[in-house]
Amino acid sequence: VLGNMVGGIISDRVFKKRRKPLMLLSAIFTSIMMYSLVYAPNNPLYLSLMLFLMGLLLNLSYSAFVLYPSSFTTKEVYPLAYSLVNTGGSLGGALVPGVVGFFLDSQYGWSGAFLFLSGCSLFCLLILLSIVEPVGECEVRR
Repeated sequence: VLGNMVGGIISDRVFKKRRKPLMLLSAIFTSIMMYSLVYAPNNPLYLSLMLFLMGLLLNLSYSAFVLYPSSFTTKEVYPLAYSLVNTGGSLGGALVPGVVGFFLDSQYGWSGAFLFLSGCSLFCLLILLSIVEPVGECEVRR
């Protein structure tokens, strides 16, 4: 929740209602944090701070992903555009646990799982680099 609120403030005030920069930063930071978990020491305080920071950085861009389609859709079509974005996230949420479970059951363990998740974030970054951000207001058109 904190990441969503902070992300919305950063997107509106720092990036002047642009959504793509925050989405890019979140993908970069999430990839770095997932990779750093591979080498995390067995220290509960360090791990809890690291997981908190990872959750914060991962959720910075949630509101940006939700609002992104509003930049180029009409009021009538926005619910469909939002549902497509949400469906993509839900499919990832449904499929990734099985892949992570595969890594945990294999010889790669948690290191392989976190490297896979870091790779997923890098893949997200590549996709984000290919999209064009509409210039102008990011509100649903009437």
